[in-house]
Amino acid sequence: MHALALALVIATGGLEIDDGGSDCPNGAAVAEALRGVAGEGSAAQVRERLELRREAGGVHLRLTDSNGAALAERSLPAGDCAELARTAAVLVAAWRTEVAATAPRLELERPPPKRPSKISYELGAGFVGSLAASAFAAGGDVEAAVGRRNGRVLGRVAAFGMDLRSIAVGTQANAHARFTRAGLSAGPQVRFRPGRWLLDLHAEATFALLYLDAVGFLTNQRAFGFDLGLGAGARAAIHAGPVAPFLGVGVVGWLTGQSVQVSGRLGGTAVVPPIEVLLQAGIAFGNY
Repeated sequence: MHALALALVIATGGLEIDDGGSDCPNGAAVAEALRGVAGEGSAAQVRERLELRREAGGVHLRLTDSNGAALAERSLPAGDCAELARTAAVLVAAWRTEVAATAPRLELERPPPKRPSKISYELGAGFVGSLAASAFAAGGDVEAAVGRRNGRVLGRVAAFGMDLRSIAVGTQANAHARFTRAGLSAGPQVRFRPGRWLLDLHAEATFALLYLDAVGFLTNQRAFGFDLGLGAGARAAIHAGPVAPFLGVGVVGWLTGQSVQVSGRLGGTAVVPPIEVLLQAGIAFGNY
């Protein structure tokens, strides 16, 4: 009954003492001395067992883990029982401190934090409405921009195409010419970022393929040419994560001075409009 009561008391400190019937020192005396040396809850995360065994000329101490594997042991010479209990307590406290220091610890290895990208980029697509003189045409474009993260200046490229539109030429009834352009623009873009807004100003050089044909004449022909333009515009977008719907406006001036000529008595010449106003609506995806 005494051994059971002792085990219950010592278990609160993470240690059980089996004195094997030894009375000099006994388990209770060692437990009391150990509380004075190490404190009640010392090394409570480790569970050990101390065996006290009388032997010729003294007492033998053996510390084991919960599986019975020996952690440390030592023999003490016979002497005063109280002094032996204090010596055993100091020795056991030192052993347990060493065991606790060398016990394996489970640590979760956290992945290193992701470095924010140093690049800002976006890919966008939209509908474009083009007004050249009084001729309107619908079209579309795709564009991309890239630059330094949180930087002010980005590089921008865009590819576009438009529907055919008519221009009056000659005097023949129900006859006219048509034209359209498709091309590629490239240039700098300056970005301002008030909150979630993206406010852009851009300028570009534009290289375009010009298509011309005639409709309603006795002989209808078509022709191709190249145009060079300079343009500028502004765009406003608001982003939610990587998605940013936008609206934009721009203007392009064509430098080559293209015209269409229809020969014959009812023919004539008309200039392809050199100025285009562009209205744009679309959506972009990127790292802002």
